[in-house]
Amino acid sequence: MAKKKNSGRKSSDLDYRKRIDDVIDQICSGVTGRSQLLFFIVEKYGVSESQAEKDYYNARDEIREMKHEDLANEIEDAILRYKYLIKKNKEEGDYREARNCQTDLNKLLGLDAPKRVEVNVKAGLDTEDQYE
Repeated sequence: MAKKKNSGRKSSDLDYRKRIDDVIDQICSGVTGRSQLLFFIVEKYGVSESQAEKDYYNARDEIREMKHEDLANEIEDAILRYKYLIKKNKEEGDYREARNCQTDLNKLLGLDAPKRVEVNVKAGLDTEDQYE
């Protein structure tokens, strides 16, 4: 049975937030088909298809933002853990392990990336002559 349409009234912020949260829950539980999610929103909340589509895209944007925030938080936590381990290993006199931790931290931060080396080749050099 379809729910009654809102007949043109504007949704409250709470209704909007609930729709977005439900879409995020659906996506996280494995429902990823756009048409399935739009049908879910229209049927459950009685909103128009265009509103359901806006809700769908807003939910996807929020998920993307959450991923970026989660990654930033994970990197921040990893840096703190490495710094703690480095400090603890230095206090215990285990400098080899402190150095290993510092190396891993450098890799995490991209400080160990190889330096770019440019190779210049003289103009007019025939490559076939090199191998004869």
